[in-house]
Amino acid sequence: MGQTIEIGSVRVVGDVASFTTDRNVSSQDGGQFSGAEEASASTTYPGLLATRLFGAIDGLDHVFAASNQIVIRRPGGWDDEATAAASSEIETFFRFYTDEA
Repeated sequence: MGQTIEIGSVRVVGDVASFTTDRNVSSQDGGQFSGAEEASASTTYPGLLATRLFGAIDGLDHVFAASNQIVIRRPGGWDDEATAAASSEIETFFRFYTDEA
Protein backbone atom coordinates (compact mmCIF):
# COMPACT_ATOMS: atom_id res chain seq x y z
CA MET A 1 0.00 0.00 0.00
CA GLY A 2 1.27 3.45 -0.79
CA GLN A 3 3.03 4.70 -3.86
CA THR A 4 6.59 4.36 -5.01
CA ILE A 5 8.37 7.67 -5.49
CA GLU A 6 10.13 7.82 -8.83
CA ILE A 7 13.55 9.42 -8.89
CA GLY A 8 13.96 11.56 -11.99
CA SER A 9 17.65 12.28 -11.53
CA VAL A 10 20.55 11.75 -9.19
CA ARG A 11 23.51 14.10 -9.31
CA VAL A 12 26.61 13.60 -7.21
CA VAL A 13 29.13 16.42 -6.84
CA GLY A 14 31.89 15.65 -4.36
CA ASP A 15 30.33 14.86 -0.99
CA VAL A 16 26.80 15.93 -1.97
CA ALA A 17 24.14 13.86 -3.73
CA SER A 18 20.99 15.52 -5.01
CA PHE A 19 17.87 13.47 -5.80
CA THR A 20 14.97 14.91 -7.81
CA THR A 21 11.67 13.07 -7.40
CA ASP A 22 8.29 12.96 -9.13
CA ARG A 23 6.42 14.16 -6.03
CA ASN A 24 6.91 16.49 -3.13
CA VAL A 25 8.07 15.16 0.22
CA SER A 26 7.61 18.52 1.94
CA SER A 27 6.28 22.01 1.60
CA GLN A 28 8.52 24.61 0.02
CA ASP A 29 10.02 25.37 3.45
CA GLY A 30 11.42 21.87 3.73
CA GLY A 31 13.65 20.72 6.53
CA GLN A 32 17.32 20.22 7.21
CA PHE A 33 18.96 17.90 9.69
CA SER A 34 22.54 17.48 10.84
CA GLY A 35 22.15 14.08 12.47
CA ALA A 36 19.88 11.18 13.28
CA GLU A 37 18.97 12.53 16.72
CA GLU A 38 17.86 15.88 15.30
CA ALA A 39 15.90 14.19 12.51
CA SER A 40 14.16 11.73 14.83
CA ALA A 41 12.91 14.62 16.98
CA SER A 42 10.89 15.88 13.99
CA THR A 43 7.46 14.57 13.02
CA THR A 44 7.53 16.24 9.59
CA TYR A 45 7.92 14.28 6.37
CA PRO A 46 11.45 15.66 5.82
CA GLY A 47 12.35 14.59 9.37
CA LEU A 48 10.92 11.11 8.89
CA LEU A 49 12.75 10.68 5.59
CA ALA A 50 16.00 12.00 7.08
CA THR A 51 15.68 9.53 9.98
CA ARG A 52 15.41 6.67 7.50
CA LEU A 53 18.36 7.94 5.46
CA PHE A 54 20.61 8.39 8.53
CA GLY A 55 19.71 4.85 9.62
CA ALA A 56 20.36 3.27 6.22
CA ILE A 57 23.59 4.95 5.11
CA ASP A 58 26.78 5.26 7.12
CA GLY A 59 28.63 8.54 7.23
CA LEU A 60 25.88 11.05 6.46
CA ASP A 61 26.18 14.40 8.22
CA HIS A 62 23.40 16.45 6.60
CA VAL A 63 20.02 15.90 4.92
CA PHE A 64 17.91 18.64 3.35
CA ALA A 65 14.49 18.00 1.80
CA ALA A 66 12.30 20.63 0.19
CA SER A 67 9.51 20.06 -2.32
CA ASN A 68 10.79 17.33 -4.66
CA GLN A 69 14.51 17.72 -3.89
CA ILE A 70 16.49 15.69 -1.38
CA VAL A 71 20.09 16.79 -0.89
CA ILE A 72 22.37 14.59 1.21
CA ARG A 73 25.96 15.20 2.30
CA ARG A 74 28.29 12.29 2.96
CA PRO A 75 31.86 13.36 3.81
CA GLY A 76 34.24 11.07 1.98
CA GLY A 77 32.01 10.87 -1.08
CA TRP A 78 29.47 8.52 -2.56
CA ASP A 79 29.90 5.01 -3.92
CA ASP A 80 27.36 3.00 -5.92
CA GLU A 81 26.18 1.14 -2.80
CA ALA A 82 25.44 4.32 -0.83
CA THR A 83 23.71 5.96 -3.79
CA ALA A 84 21.56 2.86 -4.32
CA ALA A 85 20.67 2.73 -0.61
CA ALA A 86 19.60 6.39 -0.61
CA SER A 87 17.57 5.87 -3.78
CA SER A 88 15.83 2.86 -2.25
CA GLU A 89 14.94 4.73 0.95
CA ILE A 90 13.55 7.66 -1.05
CA GLU A 91 11.62 5.45 -3.50
CA THR A 92 9.91 3.48 -0.73
CA PHE A 93 9.29 6.40 1.65
CA PHE A 94 5.54 6.49 0.89
CA ARG A 95 5.20 2.66 0.81
CA PHE A 96 3.57 1.23 3.90
CA TYR A 97 3.43 -2.44 2.92
CA THR A 98 5.72 -4.46 0.68
CA ASP A 99 4.39 -6.32 -2.34
CA GLU A 100 4.84 -9.59 -0.41
CA ALA A 101 2.47 -8.54 2.40
